[in-house]
Amino acid sequence: MKALRLSSITTPGRREREKAATRAALSEAALKLFLERGYGKVTVAEIAEAADTAVATLFAHFPAGKEALILDDSGEREAALTAAVRERPEGSSVLDALQEPHWTPASAAGSSGVRGSSACEASLTSKSRRRT
Repeated sequence: MKALRLSSITTPGRREREKAATRAALSEAALKLFLERGYGKVTVAEIAEAADTAVATLFAHFPAGKEALILDDSGEREAALTAAVRERPEGSSVLDALQEPHWTPASAAGSSGVRGSSACEASLTSKSRRRT
């Protein structure tokens, strides 16, 4: 039986760190583009280009494409999306609430927007939306 070294348990190797960095870059690029243009107006090719990686790499990390990116490992992001749907203007569809650019990074609201070292964990808050 091979003994486990504590350092191998607590410190990820170079390959794992590179994978995590690529995944974070893709998630951050997607979030930035979604914030700027809205989910429906962003392609996976644009996300990959913004993260300086190939489309195939994006799909290696996120097999479901941009759908997986919008909910990537963040309960806060999911909560913000839920709030946007609940706070959408009267007569606006759920799809409209999710496709329009109506998010602002938490950094714009006064916090760092990123906890720890993962850009994937950027917290979001929804903008105040005008009722029509």
